[in-house]
Amino acid sequence: LEFSALVTTFRAIKLTGDSQELNKKPFGLEGEEDDMLSQGWSRKGPALRNRAQLPPQMEARFPPSLMSLVSSTIGKDLATVDLPITLSEPISLLQRNCEDLEYSEILDTAAQTGDPHARLAFAAIFAISHYASSDERFDKPFTSFAGETYEMINQHQGEGFRVVIESLQRAPAQVALHAESLGIGVEWKYYYSIKLEQAFYGKSMELASKGYLHIEFPKYGDHITYTLPTTCVHNVVFGKMWVENYGDIEFRNHATGDRCLFTLQKSGWKTSKSDVGSVRGILLDSNQVLKGEIGGNWKQEMYYKRPGKPPTQVWKTKPRAPQLATH
Repeated sequence: LEFSALVTTFRAIKLTGDSQELNKKPFGLEGEEDDMLSQGWSRKGPALRNRAQLPPQMEARFPPSLMSLVSSTIGKDLATVDLPITLSEPISLLQRNCEDLEYSEILDTAAQTGDPHARLAFAAIFAISHYASSDERFDKPFTSFAGETYEMINQHQGEGFRVVIESLQRAPAQVALHAESLGIGVEWKYYYSIKLEQAFYGKSMELASKGYLHIEFPKYGDHITYTLPTTCVHNVVFGKMWVENYGDIEFRNHATGDRCLFTLQKSGWKTSKSDVGSVRGILLDSNQVLKGEIGGNWKQEMYYKRPGKPPTQVWKTKPRAPQLATH
């Protein structure tokens, strides 16, 4: 209560106008204002600063008493099963889905190029960037109730995006998302309505998404659709957990007939460690003529190569917190 009172007083000092009487420091605050300012506070309230470290270390994931629960969930959709809170991270499913837009600057770049093949390649790389946040991240978000909505506006110097997402169904989870760029005119749109299915198979857990995702560039009339690959978390109960995304993806621009065909490498006993997470793709025009190649790793970076030219780096992951796997 005392701490809240200090914050309120700081706001009052800032908001009061020319009244000298109101601008006087309240009794008992002599010296405390300077201390709080030195700790990162301002007279408008708490200063916005990035965290220097993550919260306390997470609890044990699967104590022995939970083994009976694990055996009873095999083959079931996890949205219908009551799981221990230690298996969840402190965000909702809607918030987790909004993380797809972490690298929205790729779409900003695509909207500025007049090359339709480059726009399709950039849109495909944007879709691959969704999976970077899943690396070394094993907890599930809390399931959202039907009708629950979440809105986020990310704006900087007149640019950015706005996203609205709603939970259409709780079990199995189904969500609808719509995002578009901010600024002068809408340069791109990103939206979908998909059903999320989660299944546990004893040693691994799979997440499959049913439905099409859409990217539009209104200035050029582009309408790109694609589906999502399968995400699998290995060694859920015993051993070191790790995540992989695998499968084939087809990106199609319905305005031009161009296609981008992707393959996310699935691990196997012949797969080397360096190949885990690798992505390979080709870009074809409406006449099935090769117009470019895409390669890289969904955990690190992606490149786009035009015929006869050296590859260009389009995307690279941002640094992650070092304690991400244990906090």
